[in-house]
Amino acid sequence: MARIDALYLEDPCSGSRRMVDYLAQDGIPISRDRVRNLMRRMGLRAIYQKPRTTVPGDPSVRFPCLVDLTQVTSVDQVWATDITYIPLQKGFLYLVAIMDLHSRHVLSWRLSNSLDTKFCLEALEMALGGGRRPEIGAYQQRCPLRVLI
Repeated sequence: MARIDALYLEDPCSGSRRMVDYLAQDGIPISRDRVRNLMRRMGLRAIYQKPRTTVPGDPSVRFPCLVDLTQVTSVDQVWATDITYIPLQKGFLYLVAIMDLHSRHVLSWRLSNSLDTKFCLEALEMALGGGRRPEIGAYQQRCPLRVLI
């Protein structure tokens, strides 16, 4: 327990799996379950940044998906975008991708270490810079506040 405590002070981001590796390097063979139980008993938990990808807003501003995927019959009719996070050792990278729903072709993508609108707009400009444009028409009429790309 003393060695776990010392290793935890050196690297508070380490959980039970990494702690087992550190102890094995020191010549202490121990199972992950035993390390997890000891860490729990000592009150030690890995410190890491939790993702904050969704900030709930007023329920009146949430919109249902108005695109009927069975009616998407041609390329560049409807584009879609998604933002996801990629966990790393010391934080997160955020990935935005814009793709054509009919062909499932990724038109553009961007990575960022912060979740801001700038990298999303850069991905959109890159997709539009290729000379392709989505047919938004009917979908724009039903939800003018939300651009479906």
